Amino acid sequence: MDELQFFIPSRIYLGQNSLSRVGSVAEKYGVRALLVSDSSLLEMDLRERLAEILGRKGIRLILAQGVDTTATGDFIEEILSLARASRTEMIISLGGIRTLSVAKAASALYNWESSVDDLLDGELPDLKQIPKLPYIEIPTTCRNPFMLNNQFLILDGRNMRNRIMEVTGSIPDAVIMEPQLGASLSQKYTLSTLLDSFLYALEGYLSLKNNFFSDSLFLKSLSLLDSALEILDNPEYTDDFLNKTFQAGLCASVGLSMSRLGVGAALAFALGGRFELPKSLVAAMMIPTMLEYGALAAPDKMARVAVILEPDTRKLPPSAAAVKAVEIMRIRLGKHIGELRIPNLKIPSDEMTDLAEFIHTYPMIRDLPGALSSKDIRDMIRRTF
Repeated sequence: MDELQFFIPSRIYLGQNSLSRVGSVAEKYGVRALLVSDSSLLEMDLRERLAEILGRKGIRLILAQGVDTTATGDFIEEILSLARASRTEMIISLGGIRTLSVAKAASALYNWESSVDDLLDGELPDLKQIPKLPYIEIPTTCRNPFMLNNQFLILDGRNMRNRIMEVTGSIPDAVIMEPQLGASLSQKYTLSTLLDSFLYALEGYLSLKNNFFSDSLFLKSLSLLDSALEILDNPEYTDDFLNKTFQAGLCASVGLSMSRLGVGAALAFALGGRFELPKSLVAAMMIPTMLEYGALAAPDKMARVAVILEPDTRKLPPSAAAVKAVEIMRIRLGKHIGELRIPNLKIPSDEMTDLAEFIHTYPMIRDLPGALSSKDIRDMIRRTF
């Protein structure tokens, strides 16, 4: 057996009213905190609740401009300028993947003299020599594949391509997950983030970087998400639903600290950047395609996924069970297909080729269970969209 190395320096809080802990977590870092949050949260009570909790510990909250889906590396430079000018002592993020990545990048680059463009061009800070700013992450959705690893997502404004950057030592100092923060999301967005999580867990499970420990975490995540998908049909989200999705997201994030995402996530990032599409919607549409790929590339593993979706499949041979998993998921997604459809998405043939070649450069492509060429990825795009 290959050696397992496992270390996560983040302190993680998950549960009802976990947000109330942010003051005691933050007070060890100073009295000035910069809040980086989704633009959609700027007018919500959540921000005021956070400021009140921190205020009880004597911590002043400095508000940055809200992050939207088109925030590029230049926006990170603006966050850095504000952080340095205000002499902030920590960064707190509140929002989805884009916002969490912007804040994580700002934390890592705060004491670095080079620019975000330099990072995108291949220069890396040494956080052992140039320490990062303390960073507390508060996700408002159930998933962030970069939560407990050294990666984050940056939209390169020079070509509108989403890049996955890796800076050793950039992992958050603390992560606070309160499932009830997801209660205000629309049903469409809740569904897409749930399925986004499903794709991340599935691809982490299929990756060659996976191991026996992360195996269990990914399968638990998939089981929780499948159970939550059934609850979603109830128009009133229960605490049970929110707890399941956030628990699933945490399992997948811990698993991804040891494993990698796959081509489906890479495609969601690439299309999201180029066409300003919600990454979670693209990821949701990729699930059947990735299940088909898994059935061919790793049928034994996909047979275990099939048992989660339908226990009776354990009686089938692995190859048959893997195919059955695709059928089951297509049926379950079928009732929601209207909510998941991306209207008016037309990708020109030459751009499809360019996208496929770019996706092929993502680091996770090297760890797929079955090799894919740029042409294979192009065919995946065509079949899915």
